[in-house]
Amino acid sequence: MRLPVDTGQHTWRAEPPIAIDMDGRDVSCETVMGVYGTQNSVWLMYFHPNDGLSFDRISADSSYAHNPYGATPQPDAHLNGSGAFSVSPDDSRIWAIWDSLNAATPVQTAQGYWDGTQWLTFSDALVGDSWGIGSSLYWEDGVAATRLDTNTFEIYVSTISGGG
Repeated sequence: MRLPVDTGQHTWRAEPPIAIDMDGRDVSCETVMGVYGTQNSVWLMYFHPNDGLSFDRISADSSYAHNPYGATPQPDAHLNGSGAFSVSPDDSRIWAIWDSLNAATPVQTAQGYWDGTQWLTFSDALVGDSWGIGSSLYWEDGVAATRLDTNTFEIYVSTISGGG
């Protein structure tokens, strides 16, 4: 059985390709932790080497904005980690769950909510290296993240929703 093939016009284009400036390049933190799409934008979650946890937006017209709200829930430089996030359909709110670490600190696990004006952050009960985080899709007011416990190899779920 063959699946149908979409032959229609595609509207998302990056012409020319968008380059994200990584001054202070540090290969330990240039990992994209997630990509999320809304009707109007595509969002990227990653650790920027200088700015910490970043949520960048590419609009349908291919315009790019680094941390368009001017804030980050974790501004520490030179971090590494895993994460999951979602964005409200109108691009005004963000929910995120992430692990972060660097050479000087143990793994930290957190949850955050951008309410349209500021980040609210919370400690996550599931602290520790996740070996990656899987995320939910199409949940319009939150995010659920699954993680593997590296000691028991059980799968755990964390959620943040609504107003944080």
